[in-house]
Amino acid sequence: HPTLPSIPLFTLTGFLLAEGKAAIRLLALVLAAVGWLPGGTAVVTAVLCAFFTTFTGGSGVTLLALGALLFQTLSAENYRERFSLGLLTTCGSLGLLLPPSLPILIYSMVAGIDFNKAFKAGVLPGLLVIGLLGLHAGYIGVKHKIPRTKPSLKEMGGAFWSIKWELGIPVLILGGLATGLTDIDEGAALAAFYVLAVELLVH
Repeated sequence: HPTLPSIPLFTLTGFLLAEGKAAIRLLALVLAAVGWLPGGTAVVTAVLCAFFTTFTGGSGVTLLALGALLFQTLSAENYRERFSLGLLTTCGSLGLLLPPSLPILIYSMVAGIDFNKAFKAGVLPGLLVIGLLGLHAGYIGVKHKIPRTKPSLKEMGGAFWSIKWELGIPVLILGGLATGLTDIDEGAALAAFYVLAVELLVH
């Protein structure tokens, strides 16, 4: 099938992001943006895991790349171990609903349906689950009196600047699909090449 090459290419993209320490830079950005909210770190966990699983195609890879880092962050803020482990294992599968999800891509090929429509069908449920987990995290944060950080525009700006190159990946992939300039396999190849160049030449 002509779209099959996109599967290993997206997996390669996720691997390069993990090896290039993009997770640490992305964690700093999301913590600066929402860390001051109730349960902010738990919300960060959901967003980060969803982002990485989207490209790697498997929650196991996401847990290997981010699990230890996020678990230590949650533990340092006095989240209970049972809640932290449950949140990490749950959030690891969130990205499977968001484009360019590899399971949705494979399902589209097997079922013979348009993968663009399948991607669109998964966006709303994926965002809904992330939102519900965010509300639950806020409830846990208030219930257990988890300390919050103060919002800082300077910190947000610095974190955004450090991750600015990686933030172009979804724009590159989804923009190409939306405008019709690239197919899914071409977008995957561009994303892999772009990430390789950024991690080697910039970072």
